Amino acid sequence: MQVTRILAIRHGETAWNADGRVQGHRDIELNERGREQALALAAVLAGEAIDAVYSSDLQRARETAEAFALPAGLTVRTDAQLRERTFGRLEGFTFAEIEQRWPDDAARWRRREPDFAVGGGESLLVFYARCVEAATRLAADGAIYAEAGHLLGAPPGLRVTRSARAGQVYYHLLRPDPGAP
Repeated sequence: MQVTRILAIRHGETAWNADGRVQGHRDIELNERGREQALALAAVLAGEAIDAVYSSDLQRARETAEAFALPAGLTVRTDAQLRERTFGRLEGFTFAEIEQRWPDDAARWRRREPDFAVGGGESLLVFYARCVEAATRLAADGAIYAEAGHLLGAPPGLRVTRSARAGQVYYHLLRPDPGAP
């Protein structure tokens, strides 16, 4: 049995991440720290056998993916289905601002209600279905898949761990403080 390895990687930091702003589908570029994180990721992945790199079409994800794909001679293939969850009218605001403007929506979001979708946003159920469909489609293509969607918070020297189950190897990129949001 051939195993498809999937590396799910969080994009580097943006100015909105640093400010605590909800990004969703807004196309926000990496800040200087995010570019440093992407280069640190490239150093960690330099020895990995990666056959294909897929990223969301948002520049923060694409730029993070390019940091390790281009030195390996790989092209980053973008796919809008790999975007993070869309939060509709909440995008651009901090959680404190959201609590002040839309306290009921903030409470439902904090409770992580699976079927809750704020105006113009996506529920967890819809987001989950989109992610599963995208991962299933890419895995069926036989590609080793690296989604540069989520490296937030990982400083230079980020840790990579491996775990094996039923003969398959899974790679996990960990933040220094796994309990951090």
